[in-house]
Amino acid sequence: MQGFRLLYGADSGTAKEEPAMAQGRGRGVAAREDAPLPTLRSTEELAAAVRRVPLAAAQLHRNLRVVTDVRLGRAGYQALASVYQHEPIRAGDLADVEGVEASNMSRTLRRLLAIGYVSRRRDSEDGRAWLIEMTDEGRQEFERLRSETVAFLLGRFDRLTSQEQEAVIAAGPALEALVRVTRPEPREGR
Repeated sequence: MQGFRLLYGADSGTAKEEPAMAQGRGRGVAAREDAPLPTLRSTEELAAAVRRVPLAAAQLHRNLRVVTDVRLGRAGYQALASVYQHEPIRAGDLADVEGVEASNMSRTLRRLLAIGYVSRRRDSEDGRAWLIEMTDEGRQEFERLRSETVAFLLGRFDRLTSQEQEAVIAAGPALEALVRVTRPEPREGR
């Protein structure tokens, strides 16, 4: 709790930039010295706010299922998104990125290979390993699904108040930082 108050200025209501944060090192998001941020009054308020994040994320994910490809499923879509972002990527590294067991990732990759959304090739540096890459069809499908998701969300964005819209826009980088600091550590030997 002390680190939270130090970073977010519980006494003054403004962000206080730590040197490690300013240079992109450390856990958190650097903020301007004069950026006003809400002050949390207690550990209980912080806990209540944090408890809402996974519930809201899960509900939003369920609401977005209307635009996902049923052949992919949630795990397939997430794996495809990670391949899109990190390709070429070893299957074990993809499992680490997704925070799943290698056997689960193997099942997901078999499905993506069968659909034709990814391909695999031997790693030239380690002939025992496979590198996963998007196929043209997989890239087109992922970009289509991403565009439909954005359109779905934008079509509902005007239902929010201007204050809620600003909060959603501001939350993006903070949620990405939360994803980064909560990602499981890669297993040894990879």
